[in-house]
Amino acid sequence: MSQGTRRPRSDMGPQDGDGQLESTSTPELEGGRIHPEVISAMMALIEKLRGDGGRMGTSSGWFDELWGSKSKSGSQEGSQLEEGAEMTKIARSRRREGVRESLKRARDTANAFLEIGNHAISQIKRLEGQLEVEEIADRTCLLSLPDEILAIILEGTAWRAWADEEEDLPRTNSYIQTSIRLSHICQRLRRIAVSTQSLWDRTINFMPAEVVESCFNRLSAPIAEVAVSGWSGSDKVGRRTLPPPSFLKESYESYLTTICPFSQHWRRYIHEDLCVTVEVLKEVASLTRGLYAPHLSEMAIHYNPAAMRIPSEELPQEYRDALYYFSTWSIPSLSSLAISNLIPLPHSFSNSHFLTKLCMGLTFVAKFNPGELASFLGSLSQLDELLIRFELLDSNIEIAGHPNTTEVVLSGVRKMELEFYRCTGEHVDAAFIPLRFPSVAFLKLCAWGLEEWQEGENIDDVVRAVLCPDAQSFPKLSKFELGIGVTVHGLPDMIVEHLDRPLCTFRIPFASLRHIRHLALVGMVCVFVDNPDMSSLPSLRSLTLKNCGMLKREWALQLLPNLFERGLQPSLVRSAT
Repeated sequence: MSQGTRRPRSDMGPQDGDGQLESTSTPELEGGRIHPEVISAMMALIEKLRGDGGRMGTSSGWFDELWGSKSKSGSQEGSQLEEGAEMTKIARSRRREGVRESLKRARDTANAFLEIGNHAISQIKRLEGQLEVEEIADRTCLLSLPDEILAIILEGTAWRAWADEEEDLPRTNSYIQTSIRLSHICQRLRRIAVSTQSLWDRTINFMPAEVVESCFNRLSAPIAEVAVSGWSGSDKVGRRTLPPPSFLKESYESYLTTICPFSQHWRRYIHEDLCVTVEVLKEVASLTRGLYAPHLSEMAIHYNPAAMRIPSEELPQEYRDALYYFSTWSIPSLSSLAISNLIPLPHSFSNSHFLTKLCMGLTFVAKFNPGELASFLGSLSQLDELLIRFELLDSNIEIAGHPNTTEVVLSGVRKMELEFYRCTGEHVDAAFIPLRFPSVAFLKLCAWGLEEWQEGENIDDVVRAVLCPDAQSFPKLSKFELGIGVTVHGLPDMIVEHLDRPLCTFRIPFASLRHIRHLALVGMVCVFVDNPDMSSLPSLRSLTLKNCGMLKREWALQLLPNLFERGLQPSLVRSAT
């Protein structure tokens, strides 16, 4: 196609919207199809671009080769000069005609690129128009919904931002930042977002003070979750990072100064300080002394295991006051407490006798005073649900204090979960000797990290230290769940999926479980031994085996018939993964 006959660019592209190139009689497009020779030339140009890394500026000589071999033409000219000027003129004319034909094919190639480009742009514009129409329709449809439905949609969007994060710090920031963005979309959504209190119900000390204050100003109900964290996030490889103490202290001061005047809106308080700096805790104590939080129902305090190095009764008063800064608070509605690496003194929480749920995580470092644990638990007269995680309660830990011969009866506890990592039966026995649980109906007992347990840290001994053979500790136990190789939350050991053999042997203490009606064995990475005689077996109403890939078939075939004779129905034996 010559330049004089080329159609204007505005006429290129599809005319019927069916996605096909318009039929044309131009040499490069015959019947709406690109000529094969043109396609070959186009591919050659693309290869040149690829060879130059996509840089067009370095490819200025794309068509130089179309001139042919000048040197050859030159030698021919020399020989032809001898025969006469006329022959030379004819040869030069023929060469120019050949080059002109080659350039015409190159122009056809370029025009084909233009045809394709304009066709693609036309299609893109059509699709962009469809997207815009669809977006307008969606927005119209969305904004036609009632305010109540839009509020649910906005909240779900913010929760997705929360779920995309793993750590609490980025979760809280992502949640609030998403809420802020949602409130800036349009006037109606802003009105709905600002009045949707669940979008503003969580703050943390690394948020700007003005954002924290704005969140509280949008609350009218006591639903706020406030978090104080000693971590500033994670590094590039996912390790949690600890900011400098000066920055941490400043962060605590700014945050607590902002949120304490709004304590009437608090529902949940979380403090995670894994560096346990006394100076920082003293600052927290000073800023929150005498706090009144009438609707605070949940509290979580998580310290570093170093806080367990010295029993509470042996701590200097200054250090004790810092660790127990919350003891000056008035929190009459507190019902749920989660605490790590601290055994509180009795009545160290205001109205602690109203607690109904307690979760404790204890990683032992040097000493353990069982009397402190018993005294604290004994002060919780309304406790209904108890979860305790023991870590490293082994022969390296000194048992402090005098042996407790006074029984501590926790008559209100009905649900109990215990988790053990590297513990010895002797030390666990010291913890449970004074404790009685006459009303517990459900008990879950789990042990994990068994590949790291040392000699003497035997899970059999640990379980027997909890379940006394005379069954007096749990006389009303109805449902017992045993997890070996899992935590109480069902998380398996990382090594479990790679195991090719059991980690240990285990004897289920049926003599201590005669009264149970429901038994669940979960995540077994052990071999069961010593099937009991009939007199020791309970009359089960259900048996659940979950993730018991290493359960010996022979052991099960010996046990099940005996359980059937004791009343267990075969249809109530369940297996799950």
